[in-house]
Amino acid sequence: MPNQIATNAGDSLVTLAQQHLGDFRRWRDIAAQNGINPLEGLPTGINLDVPTLDEMLKVAEPILAKVSAGVNAAQQVTSQVEQVLQAVGGYTPE
Repeated sequence: MPNQIATNAGDSLVTLAQQHLGDFRRWRDIAAQNGINPLEGLPTGINLDVPTLDEMLKVAEPILAKVSAGVNAAQQVTSQVEQVLQAVGGYTPE
């Protein structure tokens, strides 16, 4: 369950992300969790759900798995290309 925080005058998604998630770059997580358009001002006195680390990890894990699979596929293709180049032209990787 996400943590709830109330917004105060002068708050921004960036400052709230720094204060509650330890990284100002995580402002998008707060915006997404609450359906906030970042181009609009952040209202004062509303309650926002701040995602917990567990919630962020649940979202990140499938993305990381896809990235890892892509890296593995790229490494296999690179290896196969190097083998072909070695066979036809004596190419030696550095």
